[in-house]
Amino acid sequence: TSHTDQNGRVQSELERMVQELSEENQRLHKALDGASSTLNLYPDELSHFDAASHDTLKEHIMNLKRRYEVTKQRLDHSNCQQHNLLRTLREKDQHQKDVEHELRSLKHDFKKSEEELANAKYIATSALIKVEEMTMAAVQNDIEISRSHEGASDVGTMMGPVGGTPGVHGFGGPHARFSPLNRE
Repeated sequence: TSHTDQNGRVQSELERMVQELSEENQRLHKALDGASSTLNLYPDELSHFDAASHDTLKEHIMNLKRRYEVTKQRLDHSNCQQHNLLRTLREKDQHQKDVEHELRSLKHDFKKSEEELANAKYIATSALIKVEEMTMAAVQNDIEISRSHEGASDVGTMMGPVGGTPGVHGFGGPHARFSPLNRE
């Protein structure tokens, strides 16, 4: 906003200068026209003036012409400056709009990334919980198998290692189809 205020003040100052130069230009133009028309309208009356008066009038007219040219140059220069400043202001305004658009876009992308990250965290957490549940189930299953294996081992040693009878590897010997370690 301070940048916009400063640009507004500069533009107002330039407009004021252009207005003053335009008014000065109009005054000089009227004075020059008035002096020229006086010389052209009353040539007979001018013959009565002495040479000094005539020279003074010519000098006044030349002075007005010089002032008119200087004022016109200053006005042209001010118009050029005003045009350049307005172009620069438009460029800066467009740049500011572009930056604001880019900022909105980046905010949108950041928000979207945060949402995707939250979703990824949820999925990862869910997956970790599932892996932990599966690991715990496998450990529990291994414990149960180990216990049943120990129980079968105790029963097998009591009955003896005879093929087809209970033994260390369960019923049916070491290669039986249904053993606790070889389940289908």
